[in-house]
Amino acid sequence: MREFLTHELCEIFPVIEGEEFYKLVDDIKVNGLLQPITLYHNKILDGRNRYRACVKAGVEPKYITYDGNNPVAFVLSANLHRRHLKPSQTAVIVSKAQDWATAHSHGGDRKSIGAKKSNTINSTWSENDNEKSSTINSTWSDEIKTESIKDRANAAGVSKSTQQKADAVVKASPELANKVISGEISLNEATEQVAPQLINKKSQEYEVISKDELENLKDTLSETISVNEQILKKNTQLESIINSDDKLAEANKEIEKLTTANESYKRLIAQQDVRIAELTIHAKNVTAVLKKKDEEIKKLKALLESYSV
Repeated sequence: MREFLTHELCEIFPVIEGEEFYKLVDDIKVNGLLQPITLYHNKILDGRNRYRACVKAGVEPKYITYDGNNPVAFVLSANLHRRHLKPSQTAVIVSKAQDWATAHSHGGDRKSIGAKKSNTINSTWSENDNEKSSTINSTWSDEIKTESIKDRANAAGVSKSTQQKADAVVKASPELANKVISGEISLNEATEQVAPQLINKKSQEYEVISKDELENLKDTLSETISVNEQILKKNTQLESIINSDDKLAEANKEIEKLTTANESYKRLIAQQDVRIAELTIHAKNVTAVLKKKDEEIKKLKALLESYSV
């Protein structure tokens, strides 16, 4: 029996164990493998549990090869709605599948998520020790989309808020995401554990943005002050020019230009003052939000401690 590694997309889904697995082994012993195992790039894309059961039962598996360009849509379509998965597990699975798609989007593995078409799958299997091969048409639709939060929520069959929680857990802690998929913890428990980390990250983002903008404003104001000082210096020089009758006309023209420039810089300074005031209000709002989040976390911790008691 040939040995195959499991594809990363297939590994996202939980394996079956215990009584459920041995029921599958017994069924394959009696009826054989009814649904072939799908290979992609010489790895098991779909059918890891059936493959394990065949090995246990001593039955030679049948294989088909996926030759399409959308393995994410294929594996989600093949597994999401035929397994006994909770909505929270499904949401995390879809989020992890999208992460894989994003990581491989420039490698040719995902060219057209959402393109609806018929897919050709090549199949080979062993029968009486003679290898046979054929080509079969599979009309499954790879219309599943995962690029936006709304797309992922629709694919997982969950609300947008549930999908947002799943996305946050997957990005913050892959280890906790795997525990949600395996059923060790709930999505809400995982979200509570990563919440302080996410809040701290968001706080740092606000702080960086505010400091950068304030530094830019300081630089702009310094330049404006420097220009105004130059204008004042030139005005002083013009006063001496005005005293000379032969330079009067030229001086008047120069004064007119400088007056216009001075008005422009005054407006710029006024705009910068308004922007500083807006940033000050924004910083206060961020502080208030973080304080509120901190209070909520304290309440959650207190609630969890009360449950543990």
